[in-house]
Amino acid sequence: MPEKVKIEIVKDDGTKIKIEIPSNDPDLVYTYLKMFQSIKHSKMDDERFEDHSLTNIIERVEDLIKSEFGLAIFTLSDIYKLYKLKFGDEISKSTLSTYLNRLVEYGMLHREGRRGRYKYRMKYGNLKV
Repeated sequence: MPEKVKIEIVKDDGTKIKIEIPSNDPDLVYTYLKMFQSIKHSKMDDERFEDHSLTNIIERVEDLIKSEFGLAIFTLSDIYKLYKLKFGDEISKSTLSTYLNRLVEYGMLHREGRRGRYKYRMKYGNLKV
């Protein structure tokens, strides 16, 4: 029987998130734990956006992706429009592109397509919730 790792996260509000990783790869397990650690402590409602307590652009981008897109595919234009709508801040597409690229490097996002036409989605692999 192949090895697998099960992880259960309980958020502060009592919500449970359960995943099963079909591998015992330490790097993959670490990536999931790191990602779910940020989810466990985040508020996923509009209240967080309204109080503008987020001062870091990458935190804002991460939270927008998690709360608005989830596992859905999105583009730079999608996140650009949503960022301006939620925060009312002027931000260039090149700046957002830089942060999306960082999230790809950190292992949070999967990117496909070619330059100027990239599509992104959260990287959960074989996530079973």
